[in-house]
Amino acid sequence: FYPYGSEFGEFYGAPALPPPPAQWREPLEWLRGYTDKPIAIVETGYTTKTPEVFGVRFPGDEALQEAFLKDLIAFAKEDNYLFVIWFVPVDYERLLGKLPETSNTEAAHIWVNAGLFDSNLNPKPAWELWQKFEE
Repeated sequence: FYPYGSEFGEFYGAPALPPPPAQWREPLEWLRGYTDKPIAIVETGYTTKTPEVFGVRFPGDEALQEAFLKDLIAFAKEDNYLFVIWFVPVDYERLLGKLPETSNTEAAHIWVNAGLFDSNLNPKPAWELWQKFEE
């Protein structure tokens, strides 16, 4: 679940998500009413920069990442999610620079800054929320 990717979906004909925070709250509220089966988020994240990939902008910043994670944790606790997996723990700008050109595809830039740590392993503001998730 990557709500910041709404513009990408729109590019391919999906309806636009509203601006944050409804961008993630509305889908999570919909999910709550969609099923009574256990819920797990098997892959998610939110970018802290605004890459342009395939001519589509993926807007984000640290404040949005933190707000998204705060709400996601609240939904997960309220709805008893089985688990939540944050896909990219560390921004991988350095890694992209070392990959062979064939591996460094434009698509890889969608998640490059979605880590909870920057490329120098400094925690971003959302990291503190993640640490307290189980409390």
